Amino acid sequence: MSSKYSQRIQLPLLSSPTSSASLPVQAPAFTDATRASTSSPRVSLADASAPSFLASVTSPLGDWLKIAAMGVLIEFARRTFSYAWNALIGLFFITVHFDDDNEAYDWMLLWLSKCNTWRGSSVRDLQALTRETESYVTADGNVVLLPDGSGQTSEKDRKIIYLPGFSTTHTFFYHGHPLQVNRQRSADGWGHAKESMTISMFGRERKILDQLLLEAQSLFKSRQEQNIVIWQPDMLNMWRRRGAKARRPMSSIILDHEIKDTILEDARDFLRSSSWYADRGIPFRRGYLLHGSPGSGKTSLIHAIAGALNLDIYVVSLSKPGINDTTLNSLLCDLPSRSIALIEDIDAAFTRSINRDSPPMSHPGGLEHAGDMFRGGAGVTLSGLLNAIDGIYAQEGRILFATTNRYDVLDPALIRPGRLDMHFEFQPASSWQAQEIFRCFYLASDSGASEKMLTVEERDSLATSFSAAVPEHLLSMASLQGYLVRYKTQPHEAAANIAKFVEAEKRKQEKYPIDWRLGKDTSVALAAPRDS
Repeated sequence: MSSKYSQRIQLPLLSSPTSSASLPVQAPAFTDATRASTSSPRVSLADASAPSFLASVTSPLGDWLKIAAMGVLIEFARRTFSYAWNALIGLFFITVHFDDDNEAYDWMLLWLSKCNTWRGSSVRDLQALTRETESYVTADGNVVLLPDGSGQTSEKDRKIIYLPGFSTTHTFFYHGHPLQVNRQRSADGWGHAKESMTISMFGRERKILDQLLLEAQSLFKSRQEQNIVIWQPDMLNMWRRRGAKARRPMSSIILDHEIKDTILEDARDFLRSSSWYADRGIPFRRGYLLHGSPGSGKTSLIHAIAGALNLDIYVVSLSKPGINDTTLNSLLCDLPSRSIALIEDIDAAFTRSINRDSPPMSHPGGLEHAGDMFRGGAGVTLSGLLNAIDGIYAQEGRILFATTNRYDVLDPALIRPGRLDMHFEFQPASSWQAQEIFRCFYLASDSGASEKMLTVEERDSLATSFSAAVPEHLLSMASLQGYLVRYKTQPHEAAANIAKFVEAEKRKQEKYPIDWRLGKDTSVALAAPRDS
């Protein structure tokens, strides 16, 4: 290494023997070379700054590309894992989905409200319900109740049930098999809340889930044995369960036996005659029109018949906002085969105003055939109603009940056989009905076991006196019922004061005469004759 350094040091010495005169000449050359050497680095620095600038720009871009690539890889891994997990779940788990627009959803809610396995002390997400109008909330002794401070359950408190909370997975065991239940709630585009539920089970056989569903269905039906379910359309014109009502015995309907027995037996015979209708090519449908005075028991009879036949009631309102021919046809087509479709006050769709008496229209009773349009309806036409009742798409196996207070305004095409086959007139209360409703209100015993309880002889004597003061076909059954409710524990006072009540009702009817066959003030009907 020393020799190399010495050579580098000695190089200028080797040129020293040159003449001294050449030094001044070489100095400027050395200076120019130096200047050239000093200027040339400036050019090279400028050239070298371009890659460094590009490097300074591309360096953050490269970092972002790396982050993006990592994100893509992570998302790909997540989706791959999700796909593999779902495939594994589908291979080893069985999952059942329930939507709230199906009756099976109510089965499971009722079963979960009665099940104690998932309501352990470790559960932290629960839903508490007290809405007794829901079918699955009609609680009995086995449903969980919240005790008061004394440890006793107060009879005045509303019954409370627990259900699994939303968006939370609950694990429980059913006959030794682990199950997972998950409830979800979402809103559709119309703001209507939608609920759903999934139940998953580890295994390849559905026997356990089948057993669970059958148990839930059996429990639900046992709870509905004493109830009938009422259905109505929702905002989207889809059938929704609106609650359950206790069945009403036919014996509680104080009506001419010829009417109620005829309707009940005819309806029973209809439900048994599906093959007879099919063999003869007759549409398997039946319709009844109940018309007459308000408060005469038309709706009550339908309620009792539904309980006797074990059928649900589907209520259709022709004046419901948003209903038209298409939605009406869809609603009636979606009816179950064994059900009762009820159209109450079918004449209410024939007028424009809420009050049926104003204004009278050109057609008798206020029906104006302007393009077959019900002027007061929400887009339902006469032809649309006729097609929905017995058109080519009309549901078969159902029973249709229609009620009206104004029989004379109904179009003949609507009330012909095949659409409304049998017509029954309901009149105001007779003396026999007045006597029977009195006997139903007040209990009696042969021995008069209680001081407040009448003997049979006393009760029958008061009932006879009561009915004698009620004129034939003057008061409605609803008005008599309202009167007796005021004296629900005072039978003697009820029989003594009935004459005053009848006189007051007579004066009211004389001042405001109402012909229930026309459904309007008699004086107005006579003063304003209708065009034919």
